[in-house]
Amino acid sequence: MLLEFFHPLSMEMIADKLNITPSYLSKLYKAKVGFGLIESLRDIRMAWASIYMDHGVYDIRKVAEYCGYSDSNYFGRIFRRQFGMTPSDYMIARKGTKGRQEEGQRSDEMC
Repeated sequence: MLLEFFHPLSMEMIADKLNITPSYLSKLYKAKVGFGLIESLRDIRMAWASIYMDHGVYDIRKVAEYCGYSDSNYFGRIFRRQFGMTPSDYMIARKGTKGRQEEGQRSDEMC
């Protein structure tokens, strides 16, 4: 099921596959894990979004699509809520960090 978060996924779709009601699925999941299924899916999607951006996928629409969001504006709002910055700001910050890390590695190699 973890691989299916790349596609639009809802509580109803998961419950249907398990032949239970969405409310029962929600109750079971929360009792077992301690927080909601929707929150878990969001956290997984956001983790993958940051991984994609860290590894060179710089088109926000593509990142949103890869993570199961058909609306890149909605993806941006969720991303900002999760990370405290927009996807664009995140990529700018990560590029700056990578550049400093690479410079540090080159100077270490020269010694």
